[in-house]
Amino acid sequence: MRQSNSLHASLILAFGLIVGASAHGQSSKGNLIVSPVIITSLPTDRGCSEISFRGSVAKRDFDDRGLKITGFVLEEEDGGRTFINVFIPDGLSRAEMGNMLNGLQRALKEGRAISGTAQACGSGPVLTLRRVW
Repeated sequence: MRQSNSLHASLILAFGLIVGASAHGQSSKGNLIVSPVIITSLPTDRGCSEISFRGSVAKRDFDDRGLKITGFVLEEEDGGRTFINVFIPDGLSRAEMGNMLNGLQRALKEGRAISGTAQACGSGPVLTLRRVW
């Protein structure tokens, strides 16, 4: 999948703005709690549709180095499970890549309740993460 530099810039800008505006709260011990919210954006492929999801992260898959999330298993309220791929575009600066990896690792922490959207392509369908909060 080929993406333009302007898409990369807007993806990172949206990511930075959303994480910068994360939900804040206070724990019972007075510690600041930050809940990251991430928006990613993929071009919609022809023949694909967007679906919404809600559930918790049951398992995460990483690349060989163990840093880049390549997908996760979403467990829905009824116990059903679905695998959702995670696409991180090539060509990001080191700072952009670090921010993206850090944010995704936190947002997709195992056991965390999440909502979001995924792009569904093919007769399978293959699901690819678009947004998560």
